[in-house]
Amino acid sequence: MRAVWFVLSAAAALAVLAGGTGIAQTTSPSERHELPALAKDLPSDVEAADSVFESRIRSRFPAGTPEQEVVQTLAGQGFSIAPEGNVATFEDSNVVCRLIWRVSWQTDAERKLTWIDAVSGGLCL
Repeated sequence: MRAVWFVLSAAAALAVLAGGTGIAQTTSPSERHELPALAKDLPSDVEAADSVFESRIRSRFPAGTPEQEVVQTLAGQGFSIAPEGNVATFEDSNVVCRLIWRVSWQTDAERKLTWIDAVSGGLCL
């Protein structure tokens, strides 16, 4: 899974370099969704950004965190929660680029986190 995100991230990085725009500038200011706090101020290098994002998520939601807290926090920051739960996604896109931040997790019988992972990446034409 990380390999797929790395390829998408590399494509985004190449498009950014070719287009001369920053990764956070994928939509016009009037259309921009505010980035979630957990996704703000990430490094411009896509591989480093993915690593920092993953670290933030794992620090914010350690094992044992109630799932309700994860869902409320992520939804409150603008992430879409999948109907089946356990996956949250935030997208920022325009005609040229689509950037994605994704968080997935598992819980025990008491609905407390046993595992959480986060990836970020993008795809640009």
